[in-house]
Amino acid sequence: MQLKKLIDKKAINNNIKQMGADITKYYQNNPITVVSILKGSLLFTSDLIREIDIEMNIEFLKIASYKGTKRKSIKSDISIDFNIKGKNILIVEDIVDSGNTVNYIVNEFRKYNPNSIKIATLLFKPSSYNFNMKIDWIGFNIKDDFVVGYGLDYNELYRNKKCIYKLNDE
Repeated sequence: MQLKKLIDKKAINNNIKQMGADITKYYQNNPITVVSILKGSLLFTSDLIREIDIEMNIEFLKIASYKGTKRKSIKSDISIDFNIKGKNILIVEDIVDSGNTVNYIVNEFRKYNPNSIKIATLLFKPSSYNFNMKIDWIGFNIKDDFVVGYGLDYNELYRNKKCIYKLNDE
């Protein structure tokens, strides 16, 4: 496998800083519950929450929808053991491509009557997206390439890379 750099760390940091400021402004001091979708969103969530200047608590959900480079049915260890009712929920995703995972999560959360549900993603693949649901904050629009780094993996590898890379089979 070869890696080709798509997005460098400086660009990632700049976009996260701006996204954090936009989220802070949007919620106007109203507390939020940040829900990080594991494992890929861990690094993004960590950097993003430090740029959001409002009261928050942080929760985690583990969802898997890939094996290697192939999409599969959503495998969820979804156990909502935190209070959602009446809360402002901010779902933090590493990447939204087809939208299946985030759509699944939003539909599950709606059952618990939150005040609001918003979505922040580092990467968005508009050409692959299959839903009309709005993605509220997007770091980067990218092509329909398989990407790794900055939390994103290929069979659990490359999460520790500081930049975003396109994965090539060559």
